[in-house]
Amino acid sequence: MQLVWHMARGAKHEAPNTMAGIDAALAASAQRIEIDVRLLADADAVLSHDRQLADGRSVRALTAGRARAEALPTLTQAVQRIADSGARLQVDLKDEGVLTPAEIQRVVDLVAPLGERVIVGSMIDWNLRALRAVAPALPLGFDPLLYFHHWENRPTEVPFPRQRGAYEYWDDHPLATVPMMPVRDYVIVRLGALQAAVPRLDEVMLHYPTLLRAMRDGVDVVDFFHAHSTQVLAWTLDADAANAASVFAQLSAAGVDTLVTNTPREFAQRA
Repeated sequence: MQLVWHMARGAKHEAPNTMAGIDAALAASAQRIEIDVRLLADADAVLSHDRQLADGRSVRALTAGRARAEALPTLTQAVQRIADSGARLQVDLKDEGVLTPAEIQRVVDLVAPLGERVIVGSMIDWNLRALRAVAPALPLGFDPLLYFHHWENRPTEVPFPRQRGAYEYWDDHPLATVPMMPVRDYVIVRLGALQAAVPRLDEVMLHYPTLLRAMRDGVDVVDFFHAHSTQVLAWTLDADAANAASVFAQLSAAGVDTLVTNTPREFAQRA
């Protein structure tokens, strides 16, 4: 099971999405490094999880020139740094709106130097479909959190789906309104719809409690997606989480391909 350095950090106390974090990951021979990215007003993208910088300015309002002048880490820098290594870059594209054709092309051009050693992931399926249309060979990953998940104590900042359905999954699809089939059949139907959301999907990115719940409901999630030539990534498990060792063992035994973590060094000792 391949480990992903979440937000390019090797420990939870480290600053996220920094060039120093990328350097540290490369120095530790990380196989895959994840960064959050938002597009700038022109020419590039900045490493940022949020729409706004710490000082409240909108990322979208900044130019690439301003980002360089302020030494903000950019996608161009991240790609250049990783290009000479054997690592793979996971770009988590955070922009929620509909990207313009020019912006879609910008994403494709920015990651092009990495060839197959990059995967662009997002919860925003409409932008992933646009990327697929422009760059058929670009590896893409879809996180279906906005459409379907299981979360016992869901954080308030997760607004969608709006209903906890009849099968105990958060899901706004009509099938979730009332129980009309065995839960296993329901989960398989929903996973099929998510698989089809992005043509030739390379990787599905599942919140690990959702994956475990589907397994308990009788679905071999990994086998299901592998049958569609789609790999399975689970996010985000840390070594200090409750039952982390047990969960890590379950995910590994299930054949999960990739695990996102803020504690990659600890898990590397168990792999």
